[in-house]
Amino acid sequence: MSSLLQSNQQQAGRGGSAEMSGGLTLLFAIAVGVVVLSLFASQPLIGLIGPSFGLNASAASLVTTLTLLGYASGLFLLVPLTDLAENRTVIVTTLAIDVVALAAVACAPTPSLFLLACFVAGVTTSAIQMLVPVAALLTPEARRGRVIGNVMSGLMIGILLSRPTASLVAEFAGWRWLYGALAGLIAALTLILMVVIPRRYPPTSTSYPRLIGSMWSTCERNPSCSGAHCIRRCAWARSACSGRRWRFGLPRRRSPLPRAVSRCLLWPVPPALLSRRSRGAPATVAGHAQQRSWPTSP
Repeated sequence: MSSLLQSNQQQAGRGGSAEMSGGLTLLFAIAVGVVVLSLFASQPLIGLIGPSFGLNASAASLVTTLTLLGYASGLFLLVPLTDLAENRTVIVTTLAIDVVALAAVACAPTPSLFLLACFVAGVTTSAIQMLVPVAALLTPEARRGRVIGNVMSGLMIGILLSRPTASLVAEFAGWRWLYGALAGLIAALTLILMVVIPRRYPPTSTSYPRLIGSMWSTCERNPSCSGAHCIRRCAWARSACSGRRWRFGLPRRRSPLPRAVSRCLLWPVPPALLSRRSRGAPATVAGHAQQRSWPTSP
């Protein structure tokens, strides 16, 4: 950690902003990989969490649903703060709240407190999408693709390992120890990032409501936002609410939300696109959109 800090200080002392070194890239990859564990860890643990709180199968599935909906809320409401406030402060604060939320999940005595803590943990997990853009901004354009690829590799490894890690820890120590261990790991990473990440002040001076509202105008100016990207987000939202994991082809679980709500989340998608058998469509709607070569960039 001291070498990372000295490297950033030396680069800043040369008159330029600190850049992403190899060690800092590795740290970012580890950080996003660890933070994302709590986002999917609950999926194989529903059978253990439900009975411990006296919840039936339908109510227990709210654990994953609320966590993913919290993550979506964080993407919409928290991530834009990096365009308004100093980035290191926003990231460290978000991760600190994530630590508190995970500790609350591990120690929650009642189902209501547990579900609320899961939602807050999902919201603060959006710090992942704060770290990745900061890594891009701290990297020269010539190396930006490689650095972002390395950081995203850490994220993908974290997603792949989240379920087996959760199952393994729960088998030997219990599911509460999993969330407690995650809280400890993220707390340690937060302290390191607080020292290592260079300060960055965004150039914009707009207000928060105006920044949130600008998302709609951005969608209007970029056709890709109303095409394949919209399909991906609708499919992800519906899978989050219905508990159906399209990509892995696992058995469908009963939705904890009314069927009408679940269907409304996917209303822009034509029914023909939802059939796995029509025209050799892939398992996911997003894959079908890409197969049709819908625009993915302005």
